Amino acid sequence: MIKILESVLRENEDRPVIQDARRGRELTGSQVLLEIGRSCGFWRRFFPDSGHHVGILAENSADWLIQLFGIIASGNLAVAYHSGLSEDEIRHQMRCSNTEVMLCDDGMYFNGMISDGISSGDGAEPCDIRFVEMSEAWGGDAAEFAFREDDEDVLLLFSSGTGGRSKIVSLTNGNLSAFAQYLRDAWKGFETSKTGTRDTVLVPVPLYHISGIFNCYNELIRGNSLIISGAKYLFRDAAGGGATKAVLVPSMLRLLADRADRDERLGRGVRTLREVVCLGAALPSELAEFLLKRGIRLTIYYGLTETAGIVSGLGDYREGASGQLVPYMEAKLLDGELLLRGPNVMKGYYKNPQETAQVLQDGWLYTGDLAEIREGYLYIRGRKKNIIILDNGENVSPEELEEKLYACPLITECLVWEEEGQIAANIYSAGKGMDWEERRKQIENDVRKMNQSLPPTHRIVRLHIRQEELEKTASGKIKRKRTLT
Repeated sequence: MIKILESVLRENEDRPVIQDARRGRELTGSQVLLEIGRSCGFWRRFFPDSGHHVGILAENSADWLIQLFGIIASGNLAVAYHSGLSEDEIRHQMRCSNTEVMLCDDGMYFNGMISDGISSGDGAEPCDIRFVEMSEAWGGDAAEFAFREDDEDVLLLFSSGTGGRSKIVSLTNGNLSAFAQYLRDAWKGFETSKTGTRDTVLVPVPLYHISGIFNCYNELIRGNSLIISGAKYLFRDAAGGGATKAVLVPSMLRLLADRADRDERLGRGVRTLREVVCLGAALPSELAEFLLKRGIRLTIYYGLTETAGIVSGLGDYREGASGQLVPYMEAKLLDGELLLRGPNVMKGYYKNPQETAQVLQDGWLYTGDLAEIREGYLYIRGRKKNIIILDNGENVSPEELEEKLYACPLITECLVWEEEGQIAANIYSAGKGMDWEERRKQIENDVRKMNQSLPPTHRIVRLHIRQEELEKTASGKIKRKRTLT
């Protein structure tokens, strides 16, 4: 992956390719290449041999992304951490991933714990490692990049999906470069990146998640420029007006849609967009309409951490679809479950052969997603394990009911599940100027009307309406928990 990136950065050596919105700086292709080389040089001196596990625990920034590339270029393996996790969870993940050194933002402390080591404190084996601040992790001169074989592990990511404790996905050099290789072959040596229309791409999704890493890498490969942002800077950076493309999850798009008509500056920023890439299997129709009626191209990507990002997302937008499958991806359905095979599929979960054996069988990845494939387009129908089996044997998809609930304009987020033999829904309403009691009564009325159009067994009987957001995963998906706390 670094070899492909290097060639593109050299082609764009005089063009700005990364803007760090958080720190207000801009880097050209040659500057980014130099910084990757300096990071590579630091880690080569830090570890005289290769194959070491280097953690990154920091907020989104250009340095985060450059250090990721530098760690891989040095012959070592990067481990991406969610910077908002608790100390206990960070300790647990460090032990499970065999992290040997942690790269962190300058001045980062764990509630007063000195950042030169951290003990487990929970009776388990201590996890005492060195912490290196981001400003320290640069060599004086750029070092030569190490050659990485396609089957070499280069990145560990924590993936828990929408429930359960994290598993560690081990991705190889070949996994991460599969889509870039497809682009290179399709463009006959990146001719399109040299002559086609270039975009400035706003990336507020987290870099510790595959969605952030994949999209940053592949937008650079396309010859585009990145604006590295973050969820808490979404309004500010979207209102800046410099982006022509944005990579968002549905919850971020909903925030923009709710505010764009009320915030003149944000509205102007949204109007500069030519395309929005929305990550996830489903997008409420009103959010799609918000973009399409403004002439903004909408692209829906479907992918997993286990597939190093994209599985589908090509072609024109079709309602309910997650785009066309990428050409190198084989897909088939088994009892409705989507199975995948291709060069981007992980080798397995790190140090977890039992979980690996459950999802990887005869070269096929069992995704756990229920799907349909029509005319090359992928339609995700929900999670197999989320299916509600009623007492009469009928199966109910919670995702399909959630899609119907989102048709209610007062419902910001929702989650459907089975509760004591009945279908329940947990609903968050953001408001929009209405009194809380008025909102609650309107939502109850809308759900009653929706129920009238459903078979009796599919109706939502237990309704929980709240004023707090639902808990989400790193990629912005709502966590599927059976409790309301």
